[in-house]
Amino acid sequence: MALLERSDSYGEMQRVVDYLFKNAPIVERLDVILAAETFDVCADMREIVELLPPRIRASLYASR
Repeated sequence: MALLERSDSYGEMQRVVDYLFKNAPIVERLDVILAAETFDVCADMREIVELLPPRIRASLYASR
């Protein structure tokens, strides 16, 4: 079975999420936007970040 090719931006958002939720269970959308800009994520990812709700809870995205 062939492996799927990963984009050059693979893992960019995971770094942002790890950074934001390291010490905070809830973050504001503005914090996510600023972190995405700081980590220089690609334009497509920044568009997705701007669509997030105003407050984001870490537990919503935790593995179950």
